[in-house]
Amino acid sequence: MKNSPKCSIKSALTVLALAAAAGGAFAESRITAVPSGTTSLSTTARLNIAVNVPRVLYLRVGDAGATVNTVTFTVGLNGALATLPVSDQVFTGTVPPALGTTGVADDNGTTTDGQIAVQLWTNNGTANLTCAGSALTSGSNTIALTEISVASAGGGTLAHPGANLGCAPATRGSAGVNNLSDTWTFSYAPTALPAAGSYTTQITYTASQP
Repeated sequence: MKNSPKCSIKSALTVLALAAAAGGAFAESRITAVPSGTTSLSTTARLNIAVNVPRVLYLRVGDAGATVNTVTFTVGLNGALATLPVSDQVFTGTVPPALGTTGVADDNGTTTDGQIAVQLWTNNGTANLTCAGSALTSGSNTIALTEISVASAGGGTLAHPGANLGCAPATRGSAGVNNLSDTWTFSYAPTALPAAGSYTTQITYTASQP
């Protein structure tokens, strides 16, 4: 016994419903039929194309890799104490000694000039750039982060978030893909000779996006 047209249509609809529920996908197909004397003939079938691109956010402060670079300042004295060490020499200068030039060194790149190369890359538009840390300490003595100044190189595209290590949150980049880079120069110019010691801290820079 042959199936009636109504049964065939019902069966087809049932198959379609089950496939849709199971997450099945169907290609589109269409057909055109015209009399043989027709000179023009066409039909169409469509295909969807999708591209999924991951969000990427990259931040580098210093050399690429796992090493945390260090900027080291050495506070100098003037006059007869400008060249250290001084061992039991006759001294005719003033007391307390006056500040001299503060030297700076770093282990970033090929020069030791207190300059740190930085880069931020993202394919997801603007990024919020912040930094945070605690005061430099040597025992119970401290040096405030605001005393360490940071200047960005002219023409760079990744300015430091603030003029010193006190840091001010900043937005960097624009819509779309950004490849931002710069050179940050760190400097320390104390107004008075701090208590002797080796002062250290660590600054954490964070780039973030919603």
